[in-house]
Amino acid sequence: ALPIFYRSGLPLWDGKVLDTLRLSKSVFNNLPSYSLQNLRRSLGLPDTAEMMQAHRAMSDVLWTVELLRVLLEEVLRHNSGR
Repeated sequence: ALPIFYRSGLPLWDGKVLDTLRLSKSVFNNLPSYSLQNLRRSLGLPDTAEMMQAHRAMSDVLWTVELLRVLLEEVLRHNSGR
């Protein structure tokens, strides 16, 4: 299990599934919507590639990877202040 989840009070990760929606709601609990596109806009994730379009498999994968990076950084940042 990842120690950052334990320290943050989040359920421990068993290595099978990491739910970015659940993690997003826990880390950013004041957003009006948690759709991938709303998270992308709210967090300022880049939309620079010409081919990056919502609901296209590769675009969604790339945004989800970037979202996960931002979420884990936020959890680490929050926990370093404890």
